[in-house]
Amino acid sequence: MEINIILGHGSRNPEANEVLKTLATMYRENNHTDTSYAFLQFASPTLEEVLEDAISKKYQTIVIAPVFLYPGVHIKKDIPEKLEKYRRENPEKTFILANPIGEDPRLIKIIENRIASAKGSQKND
Repeated sequence: MEINIILGHGSRNPEANEVLKTLATMYRENNHTDTSYAFLQFASPTLEEVLEDAISKKYQTIVIAPVFLYPGVHIKKDIPEKLEKYRRENPEKTFILANPIGEDPRLIKIIENRIASAKGSQKND
């Protein structure tokens, strides 16, 4: 059994955290896979809480998909260190960390749409 964990940074602003919850729901509905979400800091559930839950539910493969734009300290250091602890404690499980979103060309269309929308709203002011 496999579970995908959509991982966000987390915010002290609860409204901001709703975005990640919505993305996880959309992913689950589009892909018909077991999917959860977690936050690295400032919000719950934390990555550790979701990993513990996945392990207790007997998932064999746990894939963490960070919704981060670039590979900063969280991607290069913090998350791998957390996963290494779980790998040592659960050698029978497979933990996979997906790459951050990065320079995906599909983002250009989103950026173009946001710019056009912003310019359109300026005309109405």
